[in-house]
Amino acid sequence: MNRRFKTLFTTALVSLLAGSIAHAQDSGGIGDDLNVIEMELDKTAPRQQPTLVPGANQRIDANEDRVEAQQNNKLTDFSGLTKLAPFSEISVIQKRFLPKTGRVQFTGGFSTITNNPWFFTAGVTLKAAYYLTEAWGIEGTYSAMSSSQRQAAKELHDNNGVSADSFGFPKNYIGADVKYTPFYGKMTWMNKKIVPFEHYFTGGAGNTSVSTGGSGFTLHFGTGQNFALSKRFSVNWDFSMMNYSAKSTDGTTQSFSDLLLTVGMSFFYPEAKYR
Repeated sequence: MNRRFKTLFTTALVSLLAGSIAHAQDSGGIGDDLNVIEMELDKTAPRQQPTLVPGANQRIDANEDRVEAQQNNKLTDFSGLTKLAPFSEISVIQKRFLPKTGRVQFTGGFSTITNNPWFFTAGVTLKAAYYLTEAWGIEGTYSAMSSSQRQAAKELHDNNGVSADSFGFPKNYIGADVKYTPFYGKMTWMNKKIVPFEHYFTGGAGNTSVSTGGSGFTLHFGTGQNFALSKRFSVNWDFSMMNYSAKSTDGTTQSFSDLLLTVGMSFFYPEAKYR
């Protein structure tokens, strides 16, 4: 009897405690108490300092500063754009690659007359130019020529008995020109190299001696280009016209207009130290 009573009492007590615990969990009493205890422990526990990585934190700070600077430098007022100067009032200043002021240009080249139907005339040309400014200079020219008959001259003699020598051809020219160089720029060579160049014009006078023994006052006009290899050397071409009158073998006066093509190379002196 006593054993059965103890068993029933124990079972009832366990059931009562289990129900109380379940009711407390449903109402949140115990859970709330545990959360409060954990919060108090977090307040009193020492906080762990972040680990510093040399370099990484500096980069992070730099990035943050840059982002902040970009945000602060954002333009919000564009009203000043209406006050900009027009492009017509803006000048571009650029140094020439091949300076010439106060320098002497010595040129040597091969020349040929391109418009003589009777003679193939070729020779050498020597020039010396002194530049007062980058654009203006004075140039002296000397050309020596030699000729040989073309096929047309031989046929004229064979078919008609007329010698082309009576027409005459230039033997030499000496003169002086004013040289003007208004244009300069750069061009590409086979898309691999930038070549500075300049374009010039010449005009002057001189004297031409012809094969007939006479000579005549000559007006000379030309144009050409220099292609700079360095500040001291350049290659160039020149196309000029010489107008003159000279006596032929029969004593009559003939007028000539020779077109002279010259291809050569130039040397500048002294060394360009101011660029």
